[in-house]
Amino acid sequence: APRAPAHGAHGPATGAEAPALRPRARSLAEAAGPPQGGPGGGRGVATACLLVPEVDTATRLCRLVRYSQPEGAGDSLLRDAYADELARLGAGLAVLDGVAWLDLEVEDSDGSRRSRATVAPEAPFDFPRRLFLSLERVSGRARTKPPTLDAELGSSGAALTLRGSAPLDFSPFALIGTEWFGLSGGFPSFTARERGARGTAPAAHPRGAPVYLAQPAGTSFSLPAGGRRVQP
Repeated sequence: APRAPAHGAHGPATGAEAPALRPRARSLAEAAGPPQGGPGGGRGVATACLLVPEVDTATRLCRLVRYSQPEGAGDSLLRDAYADELARLGAGLAVLDGVAWLDLEVEDSDGSRRSRATVAPEAPFDFPRRLFLSLERVSGRARTKPPTLDAELGSSGAALTLRGSAPLDFSPFALIGTEWFGLSGGFPSFTARERGARGTAPAAHPRGAPVYLAQPAGTSFSLPAGGRRVQP
């Protein structure tokens, strides 16, 4: 299930790094189960993904960081305090930077969706039928030279006029400081249809405040046998 961001020490990639050399997704380990009919065999590998705030920004932009360790090696990644401590220590592999929002949902066999799922290790038979991942990321010029507010905006204002260049594609949400806005309209003039969206608090924002417009991406994964494990 998605977890709330943990305070950590992962900053964004520096401008001196070539884009192709910045951290991206990669395979960490492969686990093999015990051979049929006998004990032993390889241990499983526990993995966890956390959103770790980028410390050099006053916004909610994060890095998606992956943690991995062999099964039974020390503490469990399922324990929040342990996972948060790894984030504070700067451990893990940075998969993606500039992440503004992430949603993970599972679909059950009846078509209903939920944001949390647990498969008991002693009875690993019933899995979700499908996984849905939605991610919004601020990158490129939208990150280095984002549009700015043309005028001061109070904590209850609804009209936003921006200065600068618009990304080619962005979601109907904007991040200003630590507040999310639900937007309607078209660049450069918007109306805030929702202030303090996504569980944030409305606040006043000065003229010239950067406005982060994130590019949305999403995918879904279907599990074999409709989520039911095929027995040998």
